[in-house]
Amino acid sequence: MQAFAYGILSLKPQEFWSLTLAEYNLMIKGYELREEQEWRRTAQLAAWVMSPHLKRPITADKLFKKKQTNQITSPEQSKQVLNELMDEFGIVQ
Repeated sequence: MQAFAYGILSLKPQEFWSLTLAEYNLMIKGYELREEQEWRRTAQLAAWVMSPHLKRPITADKLFKKKQTNQITSPEQSKQVLNELMDEFGIVQ
């Protein structure tokens, strides 16, 4: 988590340690949204460049296919992930 915070999110150690887990997760989601938007923009540019050279113009949506990240987890799997996070942060139940 720290490597991602310091490298990708460009947080300073003091900023990282002052965040709650919920705030950190929101920052990660924001990063993911920003990356997705950049890929969509790149796909649109690629579609504009490619289309004049194709018999059928291509759309950005065909070039950019968002990967499926929504996974349904069982209550047991969710509890296991929560326990692992609590162990990692040293939270005693």
